[in-house]
Amino acid sequence: MAIKTLLVCQWFPPEPILVPLTIATELHDRGHTLEVLTGIPNYPTGRVASGYRTWQRSNEIQDGIPVRRTPLYPSHDSSAIKRMANYLSWAASSTVYGFRAIRRADVALVYSSPATAATAPAVWRAIAHTPFVLLIQDLWPDSVAASGMARRGAITAAIEWALHRFVAWTYRRAAHIVVISPSMIDLLTSRGVPRDKITLVYNWASEESTPATPTTRSTARSELGIKDDAFVISYAGNHGVAQGLSNVIAAAALVNDEDSDVVFVLAGDGVETAKLIEAAHASGGTNIHFPGRLDATHMASLRLATDVQLVSLIDDKLFAVTMPSKVQSILASAQPLIVVAPGDAADVAHRSGAGWAVAPGDPQSLAAAARTARATSADELAQMAKAGKAYYEETMSKDIGGHRLDLVLRDAAGRATGPLTNGESR
Repeated sequence: MAIKTLLVCQWFPPEPILVPLTIATELHDRGHTLEVLTGIPNYPTGRVASGYRTWQRSNEIQDGIPVRRTPLYPSHDSSAIKRMANYLSWAASSTVYGFRAIRRADVALVYSSPATAATAPAVWRAIAHTPFVLLIQDLWPDSVAASGMARRGAITAAIEWALHRFVAWTYRRAAHIVVISPSMIDLLTSRGVPRDKITLVYNWASEESTPATPTTRSTARSELGIKDDAFVISYAGNHGVAQGLSNVIAAAALVNDEDSDVVFVLAGDGVETAKLIEAAHASGGTNIHFPGRLDATHMASLRLATDVQLVSLIDDKLFAVTMPSKVQSILASAQPLIVVAPGDAADVAHRSGAGWAVAPGDPQSLAAAARTARATSADELAQMAKAGKAYYEETMSKDIGGHRLDLVLRDAAGRATGPLTNGESR
């Protein structure tokens, strides 16, 4: 039976935030009559995308799905004030202009990143009587503190207190809460959320493969300037403070000797890229490559050239309870991995049998893991890749996640208030 579902998310394509689109498409395919309430596209540059106006609402169709956009203050600035202006302006405009869409829906699904995206459904809950489900991607105020948006002090403490109160209010108003990592369940229950109100649904990877430009591994490596007989460990993604890639530079220097053919590739870019390149030169590392940001086709080529993929995060309590989507992508692509991260991501490396986990900020341990991976036979690496793929399909795939999310939304749509009991939580 079709239900009318409103996806509420501040960011949506053409912004490069693909998870909301994959969720929308999956729910649409599962028979939901779907509509999207989102903002004027401006992420990640802070500049409004071509064809849109900052303070003008717009309506469009994407992949057969109606998309309603409401105004906001465009910014992705390092300034905490401007960033909060971005979040709060869309929270306000979606509340003012989103009522009609919320009232039409049987249930709203809130992509909770930022947490202020829940404002409109929570405000209109009492009037429109539309239940909403929170899909928590980032825990607030934890992620605000971890991002360094605001300096420590009395003002920051006051902001965190206000955010705690706000998110607790949205948790109470929500018909159900969906989280993307197991440890989020424990953290939310410790903050007073009933356990039977929470369901685990991992973000799933993009399961449509993009063909590589070169047709052979040797050609792919040649294009990257890497010797054909090298052992390649690759990272692809943001080069930010949170990724802790200086640890990778230090580890690469430790394995950069005449007996080693281990090569690290750090694709992507970010605020730390220049520092990382400088650090690599200073270390004398000849086994580190920076190919820059790659499009989908060249990313496929990088995977073809890679022996083991790398996940890297700093040691922060927030990252211990999150699951980087990079983990799912690597498992789905059937490659072994080394996880340099605390908590849930490291647990997946062990449970899946797909790779190794080492502590963040410990280049000696990462260097040792790289040497161990290099000493692993091709057959063993293939078996690890196969195990990771199987683990993904059994616990994290689009079929699994889409089914769970569909059940949660259908259950929530059938009730005005109250918790949801779902035996598939973990």
